[in-house]
Amino acid sequence: MITLYTFGPAFGLPDASPFVMKAELLLKLAGLPYRTMPGNLRRAPKGKLPYLDDMGRIVADSTMIRWHIEKTYHVDFDAGLSEAERGVAWAVEKLMEDNLYWAVARVRWLDDANFERGPAQFFQRVPAPVRGIVTTLVKRRVRQMLWAQGLGRHSDEEA
Repeated sequence: MITLYTFGPAFGLPDASPFVMKAELLLKLAGLPYRTMPGNLRRAPKGKLPYLDDMGRIVADSTMIRWHIEKTYHVDFDAGLSEAERGVAWAVEKLMEDNLYWAVARVRWLDDANFERGPAQFFQRVPAPVRGIVTTLVKRRVRQMLWAQGLGRHSDEEA
């Protein structure tokens, strides 16, 4: 059976990560039996979730998971689309994942009010004496990733 490693439900959603929800939706659309298990970022193959274990074959990243399902189980998620429509679908998917995602992450993590309503909840399991330090370190890492993506370099108005 396929095991999908996830963050788990949060904020009334099946998962806090849109990439985990994408991977789970792909498994459902393919009609494949699977189970979800809480993942551990420190043990994750690429240091991020989701990843899946398909009878010993580990596949990380939601796009790689899609390709794995398509190739291994002969599923065409774009069935019925022309070549041009497939190109547009791919462009929109990459726009959402590689560009707009970072805009959402910026608002979610760097705006203090949004952070308190959202990502701050991720740190509730961290022991109180070190919670502040861990939170600061993770926020710094997110800020560095946003800087690398270009969005961290812009003012709120520009972003």
